[in-house]
Amino acid sequence: MAVIKFGTVIELQKNKGNMPDEIYKSALKIVERLDFHYGADRDLTDADGGYCLVVTTVQDVEFVNQHYINTASGRHEWAEIIKVKGSSPCVTAMFLQNNEHGIVVYFLNYGIVPRIILDEIERAEHE
Repeated sequence: MAVIKFGTVIELQKNKGNMPDEIYKSALKIVERLDFHYGADRDLTDADGGYCLVVTTVQDVEFVNQHYINTASGRHEWAEIIKVKGSSPCVTAMFLQNNEHGIVVYFLNYGIVPRIILDEIERAEHE
């Protein structure tokens, strides 16, 4: 699977079968807010708001790091684990590009999550 990119409810709905239900529900909350505040017809790359990326392989993460955001930079605003029924947990992290543009990355494979994100999650669990 290649990197999935979406920033609106309509784009997410087109990709519903390409991700676990728990990820879809999480992403739906985000894109509904983006559509409400920034418009469903905005240019995802240049306009305010942002978008989501779904990655499943090391190659997907490398592509994201080269073309969108360095996921291992430690510059994420937050990260959390999403438990997926019948599967290993997934991780999501949000990276702000500026005050009005963010990228949310869903890592569908726990093994591809950058160590810096996992370290933060583990620290938070122990506090």
